[in-house]
Amino acid sequence: MRSYLARRLLLLVPVLVGVSVVVFLVLHLSPGDPAEIMLGSQATQEDLARLRRELGLTEPLHVQYVHWVAHVARGDLGRSIWMKRPVLDEVLNRYKATLVLTASGLLLSTVGGIILGVASAVRPHSFLDRMSAVTSLFGASMPVFWLGIVLMVVFSLWLGWLPASGMWAPYGEGGLRDLLAVLTETVFAWPGVGLLMVQGILARDFPLVQGCVLVIALTFVLINLAVDLLYAWLDPRIQYE
Repeated sequence: MRSYLARRLLLLVPVLVGVSVVVFLVLHLSPGDPAEIMLGSQATQEDLARLRRELGLTEPLHVQYVHWVAHVARGDLGRSIWMKRPVLDEVLNRYKATLVLTASGLLLSTVGGIILGVASAVRPHSFLDRMSAVTSLFGASMPVFWLGIVLMVVFSLWLGWLPASGMWAPYGEGGLRDLLAVLTETVFAWPGVGLLMVQGILARDFPLVQGCVLVIALTFVLINLAVDLLYAWLDPRIQYE
């Protein structure tokens, strides 16, 4: 088990390097200039050139990448061009809200799925069985952003049960009601890492987007590793070498 765990941890390095290379190239080769977005259309060429030098955008791509990786290796994800704050601090603050959203969705889907599955198994071909199958197929087929808007209209505008968007900060005041109406961070303005990454893309904030993607990739890899180890713990027949 220890050798398996060591190999999986070593595989983190090439995975994260590959993710970092892809996102770095995609962001820097896509159209748009962070300097123009920050200074606006009325900025002079001298101001734009000076800001590009300050941001390090005039250096060759491979030099920019090496500088960025060197900072990441020290635990420094850089400074947000748009927010003027350390990227790591901003991502960690939003990470709490993403965890709340993910855990809530997992809990609701697990509990609801088990209840409907057991009820359908007890009474096959019944009205409940058919309705649960149709509802599941409908939910899986509909785009999440469209379904989110529909639920927002129903539960917020029509019924008035839940807020239309946003949430209270995990470290601030608020009630449980403020945390229930949400499917996607972007549609509902949920202050998580997903919404932060979208805002960073629109602002052409390279360090912010790169930091968000790295944190998300690391989270997925560690969760997959934890699930594999949990399998072996729950079922002794599974052996990792």
